[in-house]
Amino acid sequence: METATITNGKPVVAETKADIKTKIKLLLEALNDGVFEKEEAIRLSLLTSIAGESIFFLGQPGVAKSLIARRLKFAFKDAKSFEYLMNRFSTPDEVFGPISVPELTNGKYIRLTEGYLPEAEIVFLDEIWKAGPAIQNTLLTVLNEKKFRNGQKEEDVKLKGLISASNELPSENDGHGDSVEALWDRFLMRLVVKSVEDEGNFNSMISDDLKPTVDNVKDELKISDEEYKKWDKEIDAVTIPEEVYKVIDVIRKKIQQANDELEEDDKQYYISDRRWRKIVRILRTSAFLNDRKEVDLMDCFLIKDCIWNDETEIETVAEIVAESIRNFGYSLTIDIESVKNKINELDTDVKTQSTQVKEYNVAEKKVYHNDYYKFTGLNTYPQYCLIKKTDFAKISDSQQSFYLFTENLSNNRNTNMYKAGEVYKVADSGWSDCKVETQVVPKKKKESKRPSEKLIKVWDTEIEDLIKEIQSQVTIIGKHREEKLGHLQTNIFVAKELSTIVEENLHNAVHQLQDLKLETEKIKSYYDGLE
Repeated sequence: METATITNGKPVVAETKADIKTKIKLLLEALNDGVFEKEEAIRLSLLTSIAGESIFFLGQPGVAKSLIARRLKFAFKDAKSFEYLMNRFSTPDEVFGPISVPELTNGKYIRLTEGYLPEAEIVFLDEIWKAGPAIQNTLLTVLNEKKFRNGQKEEDVKLKGLISASNELPSENDGHGDSVEALWDRFLMRLVVKSVEDEGNFNSMISDDLKPTVDNVKDELKISDEEYKKWDKEIDAVTIPEEVYKVIDVIRKKIQQANDELEEDDKQYYISDRRWRKIVRILRTSAFLNDRKEVDLMDCFLIKDCIWNDETEIETVAEIVAESIRNFGYSLTIDIESVKNKINELDTDVKTQSTQVKEYNVAEKKVYHNDYYKFTGLNTYPQYCLIKKTDFAKISDSQQSFYLFTENLSNNRNTNMYKAGEVYKVADSGWSDCKVETQVVPKKKKESKRPSEKLIKVWDTEIEDLIKEIQSQVTIIGKHREEKLGHLQTNIFVAKELSTIVEENLHNAVHQLQDLKLETEKIKSYYDGLE
């Protein structure tokens, strides 16, 4: 097997399926050499180019949008490029080639396309929204069908990747009508490109001899036409698993829900059926270039860069995609509810069988008319015997006056009283020694008891089975993670930090199972400690 050496001296083996990911990683390293903080823009540009799609950069002048396109050209062997800055006076001749005068004299309307867009593999069109309808309408066919109508013939274009750019988004009031909206829909991925922010990177960018326009990509890393055509067929063979279909369906429903909640004058989210089909092509391409035969949920994060139409939507769209992946992604046949029910049933049985009810009597103050106690032992005026419960609570060893009422509450008298030990002293032509009338009330209380050893053995068996079932579920999740999620943090096109979102629902399931195991162990600890 042949090897090749790149700039940093590392050997690179080419041409085998197992090495595509390595090749793409090294290719991206080379393309990023001499360019600062444009890693995402470069990798998404390469991804869309290999997928045969286009990308739009939104950013102010001077943030390296055109440089990214020039670097992208170096990814493809012997690639031709075309670059053009649009203005409102631009003509189709300047983009697609001038009309052949000799052919025109013969009555044929043929363009000379050499050196223009139809002959280029990589195209950069700056200030795209300033193009007139004639240019935009021709671009629609080029982007969607990879065809260019030259005279009476339809010619295949060589286009691999088209990068468009502007410092603004298309306006509904630009006078171009449906053509600009249709063209915007053709740019599958959209990305905001910003200035260099890190101070160290900025200092290097303005002072170092970087030569970013020099082709530093070794031939072994460049993608040949043969590879490109071969990969194109293999990308179509990448499968879409059920969880990816499910996430896409959830995203669509959440977007519809967001539209339903908009005010009447608010702009709705819109993703065409054509765009969804092309998005799946991007997901397949990402999977293929990551050496996988199946799309995974990490690839699905790329959807967020495909479905926003306005800067104000970017954050909302990212949240919708992340939430859909987090809550509706990988799902296993793990019946946590069944385990919970078994534990609850066991806990109820243990509490019932290890509890006995004891009956006893207690003397309580007898209540009259819901709010009064009755004094006994009054000498002179025994008919004034009821005292409000709130007043009774205030009696202390200091003399105070409170109202005493007759049993039917029809009369009352203001009486001095105080507490002396267990006796209440009430002024009643002298001091009467009084007590509060009580009544015997039957009570019940629960007490724990140790069940029979036979029953404890039954419970021990149930506990053992539950712990085995829980551990089995945890093992299933671990195996699933190993098979499905082992490559999450190595996705070339998606930030590895997002892998935690993909794994979150599985992490949550493991935590739930661990909590259930702890509950099970607590039940055993409870009945083992009974005497």
